[in-house]
Amino acid sequence: MRESFLQRRADGWVVTELSGSNALRAEPTGISALDRVSAASVWMGKFPASLAQPSRELEEAFGLLDRFNRAAAPHLELDDDVNDAARALHQAFFDASDWLASPTSDDLEDLEAARGALVDVAPRLRSVAGEETAAAAKGAVAALWRFANAAGARSMTPKGDCILRLAEKAQNDCYRQVIVTGHRRTAAAVASFLKDLGAPMTCITPAELASFQGVQRVNALSVMRREAFTRLVDPWPAPDMMFLGYQHEVDIYVQRLAGRQRLIERLRPDARVLTKLPQLAPVAVSAEEPPPESLSETDPLAPPPRPLRRPQPMRSGELNKAARFCRFAGRSWMAMADDHAVAWLQIGHGQTTQVSTVACRDLQVGDLILVREGGEKDIVREMAEQLAGREVYAALRRQASYWRTALRTSGHTPEQLRKMLADEGLERGLHTLRYWMAEEGPIGPSDHDISIPLIAAALGQNPAAKPWNDCREAIHAVRRQHAHVGFHLTRVLMDECGETIREHSEHETAFELSVGIVWLLEVEQLDAERRPWPYTQVNRIQWESESWRKRLLRRSAPERTFDLNELLALVGLERAGEEL
Repeated sequence: MRESFLQRRADGWVVTELSGSNALRAEPTGISALDRVSAASVWMGKFPASLAQPSRELEEAFGLLDRFNRAAAPHLELDDDVNDAARALHQAFFDASDWLASPTSDDLEDLEAARGALVDVAPRLRSVAGEETAAAAKGAVAALWRFANAAGARSMTPKGDCILRLAEKAQNDCYRQVIVTGHRRTAAAVASFLKDLGAPMTCITPAELASFQGVQRVNALSVMRREAFTRLVDPWPAPDMMFLGYQHEVDIYVQRLAGRQRLIERLRPDARVLTKLPQLAPVAVSAEEPPPESLSETDPLAPPPRPLRRPQPMRSGELNKAARFCRFAGRSWMAMADDHAVAWLQIGHGQTTQVSTVACRDLQVGDLILVREGGEKDIVREMAEQLAGREVYAALRRQASYWRTALRTSGHTPEQLRKMLADEGLERGLHTLRYWMAEEGPIGPSDHDISIPLIAAALGQNPAAKPWNDCREAIHAVRRQHAHVGFHLTRVLMDECGETIREHSEHETAFELSVGIVWLLEVEQLDAERRPWPYTQVNRIQWESESWRKRLLRRSAPERTFDLNELLALVGLERAGEEL
């Protein structure tokens, strides 16, 4: 959070960095959370070690990738072909950098797919970005193929050899150390690689690291995503840190650590604060620490910017709907209508996790949602229909929407209804009223047991009449059913992803449910402006690359399909209808 607090300091707040100060070099208190803060501050005083592995082929590919990025940069947001080429090259390079053993048939297939994609767009690359750009792309892929062939001949990559030697040495060592990777899939691959070679070692992610006590050294491997790196180093996780990888990876780690140190130094207490609180003065830093200005702030391995997306021109007579553009981490996007509901993965206080339903108008960047492929219906509602039976569920929803139907057919405008409701003591804004009356409005007001009678009274009807009582009961039943579905979905996600669901990857994740493929998506960009989009594009996941989607499905192919009856059994429910 240092960057945001740096801005507060610029706005006149008194903000100081405590790490490394004498104030944190206190005697242990016996309160683990406080003692951990002091310990982390001391651990940070020792600059981490690094171990770079040489690879002539990867170094060549990295240089060509950097040359390609510089030449293609002006065209990445405006030309889809150039952007596709950049992403294919970027992904192929990162994939190869993560190989430990010989590349598998899937690895080689992905590399060949990247080569084919670049061949297809080579004429466009030459015409838009120049001959040098196309040549750099071709040369980078050729270098990656040479790397793949060399790894196949040796049955192991230089990174794999390095990790194996580390793990073998750790087998008879009482010094507790772990390997931390940026993603759970990578951690599982490293663990499997070492186990097969007879040198098992604990391999976890930054989120899982917090639950491990007494770790003396953390060996960081393939933590290239900036968010995962930040989660790893703050708070500082262990007395000793080792960053492993190829030279380009170690350079990035050192660069990010230097940028972090620059922020720390900028937030150190100034002379005025130290006059009042001298105990906040920092102790001497390690002589091993590189000068903050020695490295550039740019990140040469940052993913290419995503292409701009705007509504496609509508054909004559085609319906449109107001929606805002939402981009997800990976290569997918959606035009979202405000009143559309999606399944939202909520991570609350105490790190509890639960799937619930939220309107798209309330989404924020960083939110995790579940979206069914090929359909715009909310996955929670879709599963609730299956659990209850479509006819039963439809009847229940009609009964639950009695209040909204009454508002919409009252003949009054939202402005008039606002005043009528206020006269009954129900204060709501126009924004809320329009949402209530929308085609895909909420099941009921958040406090429907209080609001529904007031709505009935405002419309001149008897709140105690049977239709209004039935309406309230139906809202209870629908929400109860949705809560059960959310619980089942949460169990599936936690069973499949564990605690790392809280540090979602840099791309989409597929799950196979009985209703079809469901994607776990992270909101990366959310435009404020609502534009008219063709109706057929709204509220449906769109892919920038079909080959990318197929790759994700192949790489995350589920071992089994989760059946709804099986999900019910997880919590001992025999029949969904009993809950209605």
